[in-house]
Amino acid sequence: MSSDLQTKLDILKTSSVSSNCLKLFPVGKKRTQRVCVGDNEGVTQAFAIKKGSVNTSFKTLAQGKPIKGVELHKSRVFYACGQTVRGVSKKGKEFYRLDSNISEDATGMAVRVPSLWLSGNYILYHYVDSVEKGFFMSPDRINTSAPHFDSNDPGNDKVFVGCQDRKIRIVRNTDCDGHISTEGGVTSLLVNEEQKTVYYGTESGHVVAMQMQGNDSSAKWKIDSEKSGVNEMMLYDINGDGKDEIIIARNDGSLEIYSFLSGNEPTRILKRSLDESITCVQAGKLISPEFDDILVSTFSGRLIAFTNHQYNSTSTPTSTFGFLDDKKKVVGLSKTERISNLQKELEGLEDKLAKVKVNYSKLSSEIVAVHCQYETKASFILDTKEAFYRLNVESDVHLEMVIIRSEIALDLLDSSGDNNVVVSNITVDEKKDGSSKFIASFRFTDNCKRIEILLRTYEGKYGAIEAYTIPKLNPKISKIHQFHVKPLSLHERMDDEKAKTFIQNRPLNKLTVSGSFTLSEVHSWIGLCVEGIPDKVSDDEVVYYFHSTFQETCLVIRLKRGEAVVESDNITAISVVEEVVTKAATDRKTKVNISFDINDSSFEYVLNLLYPKVEYQLSLSEKVKLIDALKEIQLQEEDVSFLSKEFKAILEEADQLLEDSKYQTKRLDFLNEILIRLFLDCIKFKRKNAQVYLPSFKQLLESRKYTLESIVKSFKQF
Repeated sequence: MSSDLQTKLDILKTSSVSSNCLKLFPVGKKRTQRVCVGDNEGVTQAFAIKKGSVNTSFKTLAQGKPIKGVELHKSRVFYACGQTVRGVSKKGKEFYRLDSNISEDATGMAVRVPSLWLSGNYILYHYVDSVEKGFFMSPDRINTSAPHFDSNDPGNDKVFVGCQDRKIRIVRNTDCDGHISTEGGVTSLLVNEEQKTVYYGTESGHVVAMQMQGNDSSAKWKIDSEKSGVNEMMLYDINGDGKDEIIIARNDGSLEIYSFLSGNEPTRILKRSLDESITCVQAGKLISPEFDDILVSTFSGRLIAFTNHQYNSTSTPTSTFGFLDDKKKVVGLSKTERISNLQKELEGLEDKLAKVKVNYSKLSSEIVAVHCQYETKASFILDTKEAFYRLNVESDVHLEMVIIRSEIALDLLDSSGDNNVVVSNITVDEKKDGSSKFIASFRFTDNCKRIEILLRTYEGKYGAIEAYTIPKLNPKISKIHQFHVKPLSLHERMDDEKAKTFIQNRPLNKLTVSGSFTLSEVHSWIGLCVEGIPDKVSDDEVVYYFHSTFQETCLVIRLKRGEAVVESDNITAISVVEEVVTKAATDRKTKVNISFDINDSSFEYVLNLLYPKVEYQLSLSEKVKLIDALKEIQLQEEDVSFLSKEFKAILEEADQLLEDSKYQTKRLDFLNEILIRLFLDCIKFKRKNAQVYLPSFKQLLESRKYTLESIVKSFKQF
């Protein structure tokens, strides 16, 4: 069976839908499957697709809070809303209700009768027969969870908990039996109990399959980052080859299918894209028992089916309307019937609109409207390969403009690449607005609900970034999303085992902070410096490993009561941590003692790591000048093997060199900023006068004729 899924059908429109809120019932008597979906207005509904139209089985009243989990048990539906879990029959009659005693709204749910797991931001609660058996408190935010059921021993059931601190925790009977380190914050989990395999997706876009043996695990395969987070995954044999494919829904609107064509490594066989993020994905027999379809929900609440059914575009007014099966039979409503239904629906909408306009006109004569109902979401995620941040902004209605304002200096690298976006980078007058260091606006000339903006931060500087979204609605209003950039913003947390190999034989500088402070206090101070530090700490002593995604330097942090030890081969990282910790301790009026152990060889070591990037930018202008001449030679000479390796490389990389040359000045300035900060920190710890040495060093950088040897010489002069 083909897995091309050429036809895209809009099935239904609801309000926004969260992950894990779309499910398919088991195959029914007519060999098709009904759909159940819960939305952010608190409405849960079930429907089937019959003869080309949506036939609703039931629809609950709006609960006023978003549905945060839908689970099916046989033909019954369980859903979590706020602090309550409800169960309804296939006809929508409520037969179960659990008013939990959790102190926050539920963010996720898993059910296996008689067990139920309910998760909040940091706590996972376990219920059996509606009685709480205990809870597990996670040290960092819980993003998702997936139960693993032991058919031989129900008492051995466990839950895999995906957390923001790049770990999957294995929880049994509310105790953590072990953990799996991951490539990023875990956003999606999938368990195959028969094969004892756990699949996880991360916010950075990785998808990994782990083979489980008890609490031990080993990686079976890995799909490298696609630069967009994974919202949901599922296993389904969509092409009928007898093997399950893995279907992935991503935050950028991509729907991907990977098959195992050769061996155990996945190969992508299909990719479809939407103009908004996909929150849920399911596969099954929705429209006809002869075909397998994929159903997705989007952020704005659209339910879209991808199918192999073909729309009959040559239908006459008396012919039927719908989809062609493999025998070329047309299934569905007649064209006349469908037009009639659409006209009735349109008339009903016009009546509703007229009533709303009358009510609005009565109100607007006395009251000024200041609010419109629409949903937005935004994320600010570090791209560890490129060492910049991806700011994604999305709305469930079309956007008119997005404005970015920042308290710190930023480099605007790119937007989504859409030609329908007009970008204005506004020069800030610091005399009039001292709090703003960066302002940029993005105006949409066409209908658009989503934009991705690429920004690079400067380490050592910290503050808030604000994203204002203005929709194409009246009255004109805006929603704001705020993100806090930390001083070591380009550092990424590392797995402990990988980190120990990474830091071997590196010349490390050492910062020691001691005093009468608790572990929680110093832990919160370090959390102000770098992303990836959990909000809570439960051990008596903790160790964190980081690496710079741009400079490839390392950072090791060891914390315990009364002492913090920070080691790094980059003296700038040591300086930044010292500044932040000193300020935090001063604000709390806590006395601390600070000592340093500086390794002089670390300066040259870091310069050797950084200089290849500098050298590439310095040589870029000369290489670009040669491209036209080399292409002329290539046109005149059939064989260019006589060219040197350097000239051949320029020809092969010509397009990339021309693209990089557009940003050369900006990138070289960014690198020079890093070198100047490193030079100043070297002067600081050597206790020298910056006014004496800094002017000549800046002059050297501005000349753009420096070498690694000349820079190293500048660092060794004192």
